[in-house]
Amino acid sequence: MALMAKGERGDGGGSGAGETFLTLRPEGEDVRAFYRRVAAALVAAGAPVVLERCHAAPGALREVEAARRAAYGAAGIEAAGALALVGQRSCSGHEVAGVQLWLAPAGAEVAPLGCDGEVVGRACARGDARVVWLPEVGPRDPGLTRQEQARSMLHEAGRLLGAVGSSWRRVLRTWIYLPELLAWYPAFNAVRREAFREAGLLAPADGGGLPASTGIEGTLGASVGASVGGDLGGSARGRAACSLSVLALADDGLPLASARAVRSPVQCEALAYGAAFARAVELGGAGASLLFVSGTASIGPGGESLHPGDLGAQARHTLAAVAELLAAAGHAPGDAVHAVAYLKDGADAPAFRALAGRAGFDPSVLVETEADVCRAELLIELEVTSVRRATSAP
Repeated sequence: MALMAKGERGDGGGSGAGETFLTLRPEGEDVRAFYRRVAAALVAAGAPVVLERCHAAPGALREVEAARRAAYGAAGIEAAGALALVGQRSCSGHEVAGVQLWLAPAGAEVAPLGCDGEVVGRACARGDARVVWLPEVGPRDPGLTRQEQARSMLHEAGRLLGAVGSSWRRVLRTWIYLPELLAWYPAFNAVRREAFREAGLLAPADGGGLPASTGIEGTLGASVGASVGGDLGGSARGRAACSLSVLALADDGLPLASARAVRSPVQCEALAYGAAFARAVELGGAGASLLFVSGTASIGPGGESLHPGDLGAQARHTLAAVAELLAAAGHAPGDAVHAVAYLKDGADAPAFRALAGRAGFDPSVLVETEADVCRAELLIELEVTSVRRATSAP
């Protein structure tokens, strides 16, 4: 994997010889005009879409999906199974907070993934590896209790992973959305721990086999009954208590040793306070390091919340903790190619963006949304995807 271009100020960053990561945000235009600009950026890049995450107001998801379908259809863009349509409020007042795309090198093998006669995701060949992306997975029966829905969702993800040639043991990254996050996040964590124990992810006992993750307030398009361009089927239809996106390695690619958990120098492992995820996961190989930094908040070395009610102090601590994680894998803030900031109060977005810029992060790769974080006293959570070209053999 070669080093890629990054998104510029909302209109894409072009395409390099390797993979490209784009971030686009509205600049005053309506949803249809915005997605025409997204489509134009994809045409200019000339590379196939691996995955796409669009953060938009929950009430606008159908409009966004229709705008995307029309723009991509007119431009001849094939992206079936790519879209995770995330229902979260924008901090800017636009219906869309932003779109983030991962594009494969031109000519790379990228194809939709099918299960039960439906398109459920996308796969991309990356050298000796094959990356599997399942953008929207929910419980099979949204009429169950919350905990039963969580078990159903995680089981469904495992079933789909198996159907497309992967498994929970090869998952690199998850994004988990709970529309009523603060009402039952501890209960969700209990269900997740048990499911991951059954899948063998808690061996070794310190959780070294866990994926990176973000658990945040929000929904996915299918979980509120929105059809994603016909891409996805009925497994997540109806209003669900939980939904998730999954990124994994296929079983026919690199050995699992090509991925490793990265520990935080300044925060304890999340498993210490009951949340089953790794602070970050690094995927090596093909001449570059791809690092997935989990949703990170102002949490101290003992798992305690720091600086309750103080946005500035929490933001500075969060940015420093993410920078330490990046450094632990040989990355720097300037290597971030995608970042999402989840803010309890969207009015805090300009202040956070300024702090992020001063901390060395490129604001052009950042999307901000308004969402509750996993603890009521936490005001900001940040996730990052970072890429750095390898300078020597591992």
